[in-house]
Amino acid sequence: MRDRKLLEDSPHLSVEQQLAMFLHTIGHNLRNRVVSANFCRSYGTTSIYFRKVLHAIGDLRNDYIRPPSLETPTKIAGNHRF
Repeated sequence: MRDRKLLEDSPHLSVEQQLAMFLHTIGHNLRNRVVSANFCRSYGTTSIYFRKVLHAIGDLRNDYIRPPSLETPTKIAGNHRF
């Protein structure tokens, strides 16, 4: 994320810490209040960096998610069961 200039270190958190907070939040389905306490950060800081990481991951979608092909595979097209 740093190499692609999607996230950058800030005076408050490094890119690694930003990602760790984000992954901890979504991986354990935690509330902002809990993550703030675990990482000793304010609610505002936690919320701001969660949003930044979320947008950075959204920017990666074209690299990792491709729409499905609309062509029917020949194995299915030639089979009477389908």
